[in-house]
Amino acid sequence: MYLNIKMLEDFRTLKHGDEFNFDFDKCPEILVAGDNGCGKSTLVNIIRDYQCDNSKDDPNAMYQTKLGYCDIKGFKNKIEISTDFTKFYFISAEFDDPTSLNNSVSAEALLENGGFQTKRMSTGQRSLTMLGKWVEENKEYWDDKTLLVFDEVDKGFDLSHQVGMSNMYRNLHKKFNVSILAVTHTLFPILVREEIFYFEFRKMVSSELYCCMKTGYDIIAEKLGKNERKED
Repeated sequence: MYLNIKMLEDFRTLKHGDEFNFDFDKCPEILVAGDNGCGKSTLVNIIRDYQCDNSKDDPNAMYQTKLGYCDIKGFKNKIEISTDFTKFYFISAEFDDPTSLNNSVSAEALLENGGFQTKRMSTGQRSLTMLGKWVEENKEYWDDKTLLVFDEVDKGFDLSHQVGMSNMYRNLHKKFNVSILAVTHTLFPILVREEIFYFEFRKMVSSELYCCMKTGYDIIAEKLGKNERKED
C-alpha cells in the first residue's frame, strides 16, 4: 500500500515540488514528526480533502466519524495524489473532545489498558477512551485497503499513556490489517520505532537520528525482559 503526494503550487508552508512518499508495505505504521508549524496538519488536511472530493458519488465513502478539520476548498488543482487506499479514517485530539464522553469504553485488546471510567480520568485516559470508542464504532468497516490517520491524538500524554498509544498503533495493524499514518510530537512512540517520517526532510529517517538532531543527545530505546525489570 502506498500514498504519494506532490505539491504543484505553494500552499502555506508547503512548496511547489515538495513530495511526500509513504510506503506502507515497508512500514505499515508511519509516524510523522517535525517542528510546530512545519505543515504536518496541513498535509493531513490535504489527504482528508482528497478523500472527501473523491467520494462525492459514493454514499458509503465517508469513512470517518470525527473530522475536526477545515476544508481546503479548491485544493485539488494544487496537488497530485496517487494511492491504492480505498478508505480513509481521521481523528484529531485538537477537535475531537474526549471530555464529552460519559460512558466507559472497553478496548483492552487494542490499548492493553482495560476499560476506563470517565469519572476521575486524566486527560490521557479520556483520550484513550475516546480512541477506544472511535475504534469500536468504525472497526467493522476496515480492511487491508484502509488508512487510519491520527493528528496529534497523543498530545499531552504522560509516559504510561504514550506506551499505550504506541501499543495501540501496533495492535490496530495486527488485528485489522490497516495502515497507520500518525502525526505526533510524543517521544516514546518515536523511540520504539526503527524509522519515522521526518517532515522537514520529506523522508523516512532512523528514530535515533531524528532524536539526536532534535535534542543533541543519543537516545536509544531497548526493551527489557521481565527478569531485567527491577527497582534500584
